[in-house]
Amino acid sequence: MDGSEHPARGHRAVQGIRRRCPDGGREPTRCARRARGGRGRQRLHRGAPPGLLHSRRRHPPGVPRRVAVPAGPRHARPACGPADRAAVQRSPVSTGCLHRFGPERRGARLLCVPHAGASADAYAPWVRDLGGALELWAVTPAGRRDRADEPLNRDPQRLVTEVVSALTALDERPLFVFGHSMGALIGFEVAAELAGSPHQPRAVIVSGSPAPHIRSRHRENDYTDDDLAESLVDWGGTAQELVGDLELRELLFPPLRADLQLCDRYHRTAPWASPVPLAALAGRDDQVAPPSDVTPWEDYTTDFLGLRTFTGGHFFPATSRREVIDHVVSLAMQVLTRH
Repeated sequence: MDGSEHPARGHRAVQGIRRRCPDGGREPTRCARRARGGRGRQRLHRGAPPGLLHSRRRHPPGVPRRVAVPAGPRHARPACGPADRAAVQRSPVSTGCLHRFGPERRGARLLCVPHAGASADAYAPWVRDLGGALELWAVTPAGRRDRADEPLNRDPQRLVTEVVSALTALDERPLFVFGHSMGALIGFEVAAELAGSPHQPRAVIVSGSPAPHIRSRHRENDYTDDDLAESLVDWGGTAQELVGDLELRELLFPPLRADLQLCDRYHRTAPWASPVPLAALAGRDDQVAPPSDVTPWEDYTTDFLGLRTFTGGHFFPATSRREVIDHVVSLAMQVLTRH
């Protein structure tokens, strides 16, 4: 399905805009570079993974930060249009660790859990392509965005508990959970904890993550700066020359390290069939979570909705964003019509 076929999408992106936006396009003609703790715009780095760049200084609550996305061929990255900028700049509503992007809607919610090192802002660009089909919420773990003053968390159960607590404080509505990489693990556990309750998700969509019993073979790591730099390059989306940037390291590495250690402390040594329907997504060229390692997620539900692969590497939800969102919306509509 292309952009013209999406029932909720009103128009295509405007071509020729020079300003950089979260889903690609050319970088800004002017970008302020301030000292740490000063005023002004956050520095943008071409080629950094989506949602990973965020200042550790205090930031006004409820104001979204700019987000960088993986570098890629220009023809593969949609141009930035006015609708994209409006979606990102619209102030979200925050409740605990959750942030809503876009206006309140009457229908179903989509909760998105980010990958390691990222915040809710990784999903801000999704507002436009969802087009009102689902109300968009996303998770910000401690130590970033408007939670920058909180200590970083390395305990997966603590993050799950935070998300469950925030969700149950909302009114009861159909809920879908999407998580990428680390977010897939947290999203699955959130859905498992809510199973059987009035807030049980209608489905959980796991993306770019090996099944838990496969990734549990990984051993805990201290993740030195060199380890993180090497990993960022291996995952794709970060240019080699950027990982030596001291400013980028100071900004990026602490939350990334904490989240990777959180993942190392997550363990499920055998499949457990959740009653929550589950769908899995994978990038065809993903070396972190190849489709063969994502497929065994089918053993973690009594209602497997299938595996779908997309063009791209580990950050395929950014490079194939429209296709991923179309599939997520299609899955949601499919599940909603069952009941």
